[in-house]
Amino acid sequence: MLGFIKISKKGFTLTELLVSVIFVVLIIGAASYIWYSGNKSFNNTNKTSIAYTQARSLETMLQTAASTTPSLKFSNIPLSNNGSIKYSNFYFISPGSDPVYKVSFFGNSSITNAAIMESHAIDTVQISVTSLGRRCMLKYRIESTDEDGPFYIEGGIVLNNIDGSKFSADNPGSGPLPPVLNFQAPQS
Repeated sequence: MLGFIKISKKGFTLTELLVSVIFVVLIIGAASYIWYSGNKSFNNTNKTSIAYTQARSLETMLQTAASTTPSLKFSNIPLSNNGSIKYSNFYFISPGSDPVYKVSFFGNSSITNAAIMESHAIDTVQISVTSLGRRCMLKYRIESTDEDGPFYIEGGIVLNNIDGSKFSADNPGSGPLPPVLNFQAPQS
């Protein structure tokens, strides 16, 4: 006797197809959301990291220039290098909607070309100078803002070679400080 094999011709029901499509859509949706959230978080962290790095670089340059400078002069324009006297300049070049803080930095008189750093992520730099008797203190606040609000780095630098009378002589009638900060490079 021959046995008959029963072949089922049953396929997927409409309900089974709908459930499987819903599962596939949920999985793709969850994966897309995770990718979008991760990408957004990376971009936000990257912007903050760039601003923080630029602020720290500017702070380091300020500290290096201030601790050894024989003269600190505020002006409306960067002081040029006349003869053997070189200056490090710290200033905004476009105070409009997209401010750029520009630094031309001379380490000493043997450097003929300035190292230039442009910081798009820094919004404001506030500087004040106070007399400590035989020395002056340069206080600074470097600020940047993102969608989470402002953040800043602040500190003070003792100006070893500048006392109150030297600062007053270099900056006659120093009231509100002009926007350009000029550090004279030490002679080597």
